Amino acid sequence: MSGLSRLDPEVAAGTVTVRCLLGGFDQPAVGAEVKLEVTAGDGRTETRTATADGEGRATFAGLDGFVGGQAIASVDFDGEVVRSREIPLAASAGSRVMLVKGAPSAAPVGGDSGAERAGIPEPGKPFSDPRFPKGTLVIGALDLSARRGLPDVEVRLEIRPPEGEAIVRTAKTDREGRALFDGLDGEDVPEGSVLVAEATLREGEPVQRSVEFNVAEQGQALVFTVGQASASPAAPTRRRPVMPPRLTPTVKAGAVRVSVVDADDQPVSQQTVEITQFDVTGAQSAYEGVSGPDGVAYLEGITVNVDAAYQIEVDYKGAPFRSSLFRLHESMGAIAEVRVFPTTSDVSRIRTAAQLEIAGRENDLAQVTQLYQVFVDGDEAFWPGRPLKVEGGEGAIGFVVMERAAPILEHNDKAPFATLSEPIPPGEVVDLSFAYLVEHDGEATIRWTPTLPLLEGGALLPKELNLAKGAKGPPKPPPQAPEAPYDYYELGPRDAGVPLELVVEGLPVRPRIYRELGLGFGLGILGILGIVLLRSPRRGVRERLLARKRELVELIMAAGDGDDAQERRMLLALELDRVIRQLEALGEPTKAAGAKPEKPEKPEKPTA
Repeated sequence: MSGLSRLDPEVAAGTVTVRCLLGGFDQPAVGAEVKLEVTAGDGRTETRTATADGEGRATFAGLDGFVGGQAIASVDFDGEVVRSREIPLAASAGSRVMLVKGAPSAAPVGGDSGAERAGIPEPGKPFSDPRFPKGTLVIGALDLSARRGLPDVEVRLEIRPPEGEAIVRTAKTDREGRALFDGLDGEDVPEGSVLVAEATLREGEPVQRSVEFNVAEQGQALVFTVGQASASPAAPTRRRPVMPPRLTPTVKAGAVRVSVVDADDQPVSQQTVEITQFDVTGAQSAYEGVSGPDGVAYLEGITVNVDAAYQIEVDYKGAPFRSSLFRLHESMGAIAEVRVFPTTSDVSRIRTAAQLEIAGRENDLAQVTQLYQVFVDGDEAFWPGRPLKVEGGEGAIGFVVMERAAPILEHNDKAPFATLSEPIPPGEVVDLSFAYLVEHDGEATIRWTPTLPLLEGGALLPKELNLAKGAKGPPKPPPQAPEAPYDYYELGPRDAGVPLELVVEGLPVRPRIYRELGLGFGLGILGILGIVLLRSPRRGVRERLLARKRELVELIMAAGDGDDAQERRMLLALELDRVIRQLEALGEPTKAAGAKPEKPEKPEKPTA
């Protein structure tokens, strides 16, 4: 969007690139004179000028002495002056900004953009949204002045694969101003593809384009806006989202460029950066580097395996800070950011909220889905000195971590708990939700002990169930969906370590007769198997001994004459005697009822 800058690790720190356009990207303002007003952190000011090249791009380099300050770019389009918003001069990366003729000038210095006042993300910049599945992109078209979405706006999505021609998809926004693109993780979208979205929200206005981005591990969303939001109370300063790992042709294959920054986006030097490769076979490989004065660590020589996942970790003052999982491509490398914070283990800085949704399931089990969110006050991340466990209620079985909590919780599939795997950042709502099962006999007792202070607790039950114990008062309609067939119970706050006990009545119970029939049938099968197992080994031993006896008799008869044969017959006779004694020890085989005794064989008559 015109006038809005963005940090770009592909641009060197201390550099600002200004793109000047007369309309779309096919109309660069070649030869336009661009002015950059620079202000250092100590108040020093300087004005520089540059001329736009054949692509309408003016580059201002050598601004390292102003890092920590800001700049404002402006250009005169035949008497029409278009200005940018404040451009932060960061030590971790340079910045890009676009100025478009006909676009409204940015808000004055110190003012908020309409998008920020409306409480929406920065236009044209995608962000991950766990509400949507991987491979899904939702694009919103918003009129800030009217506070509504714009329907029937055609949105164009260009997919640029690493090789071959670009793929173009289009979609129109619905009545709420949303356009949906799904299947972006399918076979028709090659891995490593770069995506760019664009739309014209009003006829006659310039095309709005997003930044370049890749498909993330979660669903994504971005917005395009027109108009200005009405004034509203100033919102708290929001921290710039960390750039997730993404592929880029500016980094060679088998290499990753990692920027380590602090809460104020200042570079953090002399930090060990480790990239772990997770193969599908379970094998792991590690690659290490160290961040320089600019906070950048360049790791190369990484084995590229298209089926492997990679993750970046920075150990900062004893606490691990990690990136999301990502993949590498054989034709290009990747760039990423990792933000680190000082840490605290003070639980009084923690605020949590929990909502337990309880429902009956088969086999006399109740399912408890526990939505658990955490907020850390101050400017330090929460990282306890000992492993912090997130557990279900007493007697929980089938414990699982919800997908949106998986990045920060580590869980062994069979364990009834999860462990915090990295610090909880300050000033953000972090999801630690999980689910489990408890046994019941029509009435379930759920006893859960929070390990962190609970500011607000609630329970959500289908209307056919009743919360007999644990609620502060009678049920109410759910605040988020009053018309839903559920009852909401307020549970109130709890200190860390103080248990929360709920008794739920009316759960469906399997009829007792089915249980008794199943138990009887199972015991009968076990009895039959026991008899078979007791008899089979004896029968098998007798048969083997009889076969061995017949074999020894045949060998004795075939031994022949001579001293060697006589010695051989003696050894065989000793073995035969041992076999006969073993048969005698087993006793006579039991005859079946009604079976006739075997007649002794008649001796053959001697022949003359």
